Order: sequence, then C-alpha cells, then structure tokens
Amino acid sequence: MDEREKYFEFVTGVLGIKSILLDSTEPTQETIPLLLLVEGLAGYTKEENELLTKMIAALKMDSEMYRLADLQQAGGVKRAYTVEFLDQTTATLTENVQQVFSPRTLLKKPALKKQAWDDLQKVIRHFSR
Repeated sequence: MDEREKYFEFVTGVLGIKSILLDSTEPTQETIPLLLLVEGLAGYTKEENELLTKMIAALKMDSEMYRLADLQQAGGVKRAYTVEFLDQTTATLTENVQQVFSPRTLLKKPALKKQAWDDLQKVIRHFSR
C-alpha cells in the first residue's frame, strides 16, 4: 500500500470523513454546509492528525455536514461556512469564515490551545442557531 492509499485509509477509517476534495478543477454544484480547510494537511504527522480528529470531534457535527480538504485544494467549492486551520491566523476575516490555529501550531505552542478552543466554540454556536 503506497503513502496515498494509507492516507485515504486513515482519513476515512480513523477520522470518519466520508469524502475528500481532491480536484479543485471540478467545482461541486452542491453547497457544503461546512468546509474544513487545513493548511498542509497532506504532510500531517500522526500526532497532528490525532489532534485534528479531536478538534473536529469537538464540533459535534454529523460527518455528512462537513468536508475536509487541504487549504490548497479548496478552489471553486461552494460552502456556507468555512473553518481554516492555519499555522498563523490573520485578522482579515469574513462573516462566514473562522480561522483556528492548526494542530501543527498547537503542538508547538500549547499556550494557544485556549484561543483555538474559543474559536471552535464560535463555530459550534454558529451551527447551533
């Protein structure tokens, strides 16, 4: 089994993700309620993937409600709300985008976990309305 197959097996089997966006040249016609974009997802370590899994589980959303993609593969995807897991967050936000520190950053700087949790709670509140 090559690395790509191992990655997809992990994402579907361990994370429980039902679909993965791979080809940004074919935009979907469906509007996804929540798109989770992860900076550098393809290069995540096991530890980073485990933390990402916990962060996604904290949202307490049915896996049919969201899709997970690498930040570089999100072009043309219609979505109602986006969570961007970034190594560095910026202040330039729009109404339906929430930036959260990435698992990679949180493992390097655990002091940022409270801020990440506060940001995830904003997403939870948005979808509980």
